[in-house]
Amino acid sequence: SALWTARIVFRDRLRADSGLAGRYAELKRSLAVSFERDREAYTDGKGEFVERVIAEADPGGGAGPSCGRPLA
Repeated sequence: SALWTARIVFRDRLRADSGLAGRYAELKRSLAVSFERDREAYTDGKGEFVERVIAEADPGGGAGPSCGRPLA
């Protein structure tokens, strides 16, 4: 499915780029502090980052999610 393909693309990009992985980790730490008791907001906060990483890996959009929820 497109959702699983996008998740794998995202995972592979993080594995291949330690700087990118570090930025994602920092975003997650920041969101965890900001949304300590709001799991939905924490997850939504990662969405733009995740979508951008996938789009950069797949400019044609074939790996994009087929649902409205963030992949993170």
